[in-house]
Amino acid sequence: MLMKSIFLADAHLKYPTDENYRRLNSFLQNLPEDVENLFILGDFFDFWFGYREVVLSVYVPILATLEALVQRGIKLYFIEGNHEIKLGPFFRTHLHAHSNPRELSVYLSGHRLYLAHGDLLDDSQQWYRRWAGFIKSPLICRLISLIPPDFTCRVAQWLSKTSRNQSQNASHIPEKLTNKLTDIFRAGHDVAIIAHYHHPAQNQVVLNDQKYPVYHLGDWITDYSYLVLEDGNFQLKRLPTP
Repeated sequence: MLMKSIFLADAHLKYPTDENYRRLNSFLQNLPEDVENLFILGDFFDFWFGYREVVLSVYVPILATLEALVQRGIKLYFIEGNHEIKLGPFFRTHLHAHSNPRELSVYLSGHRLYLAHGDLLDDSQQWYRRWAGFIKSPLICRLISLIPPDFTCRVAQWLSKTSRNQSQNASHIPEKLTNKLTDIFRAGHDVAIIAHYHHPAQNQVVLNDQKYPVYHLGDWITDYSYLVLEDGNFQLKRLPTP
């Protein structure tokens, strides 16, 4: 039987009663039996910090869904976005997730995939890169771990609104992102999948007269988009309008 891989990102989940939270939870609960891999490329949560002994209560329903998928045999891959400060022990011990703070290189269905959230690929945004490094630094993570989670969430909601508005207002994929992807393809990858820009799209990078596909995942706020890999072929899809 041919197996499928699903790629999605940028759900920015907040509360279980939100429409995008409910629709994503339902989508995951009803993944078909032939799905083998689930790749989450960051900003799945509007704010996430992996505390040592607790998880934020608003995320219990979606975490239970992910745990059920893992118990079903689906392999979970998680790349942190700019809204996941530190993934923490829950994903490692309960979900057995293959995770990375920023990027993954995976060989799958005859392709060498480059996977990234994408917020650090445009190296012209030096101020943002410095901020991202600061907010995920060991010092800040240590401080967050000492602060009551409810207070941390209130501060994070204020910060995340600015960050999300910036990415949603991007009208095009930055040219310097294409330049960076050229280096990635030179390194041996033949497909790139990225998120962060809230724009479902497929384009390509031409290198030595060969075309390399780049898939931008879009989001689960307005587009409800995701990528499917089946039998070596990719297809961008959107959840049907209810």
